[in-house]
Amino acid sequence: MTADSVSRSSVSRAVALTALCVIFGYGEDASIGRYTAMIERNPQSARAYNKRGVAYEQAERYDKAIADYSKAIELKPDAPNFYFNRGNAYLSQGDYDHALKDYDQAIRFAPDDADYFNNRAMAYWHKGDYDKAAENASAAIWPKPQDADFYDTRGKAYEKKGDRARAQADIAKVEELSRDRQPPPR
Repeated sequence: MTADSVSRSSVSRAVALTALCVIFGYGEDASIGRYTAMIERNPQSARAYNKRGVAYEQAERYDKAIADYSKAIELKPDAPNFYFNRGNAYLSQGDYDHALKDYDQAIRFAPDDADYFNNRAMAYWHKGDYDKAAENASAAIWPKPQDADFYDTRGKAYEKKGDRARAQADIAKVEELSRDRQPPPR
């Protein structure tokens, strides 16, 4: 079997599975159907529940996403990304207290993940705790100082705190980093 025939075979299986998902009532969102089929074949797959949760979240079906993330956590309670994903769904729903609990747990398992700190900063920002928002955004910046999003989060917290000088410094850093990411002109 050649690599080309394996690739065609994989594509054919994916197309067939997507068609079956639509035919058997999983709706037009084939990824939800694909992960549902995986869960039916292996109900102990935490990864499949997490992936379906992501698909539900992308479809803005947050309650279903949270349920799937919760099942993934039940099956594999030491996976920080499952807590992070559920925290993101809670954040999208405006449930900042639950989001914070999940971000706290994700950070316990992966204390060097800058994204976890940045999202926790955003949850604090939405709650109006701008000191903790700035503190968490700073914690995100430390391991990833070239990520403009983290400076943006912290700058917004400083702005809400009334610290115009620090807010302006972070805005300037966002602009600098954004310029650096721009492709050169043709």
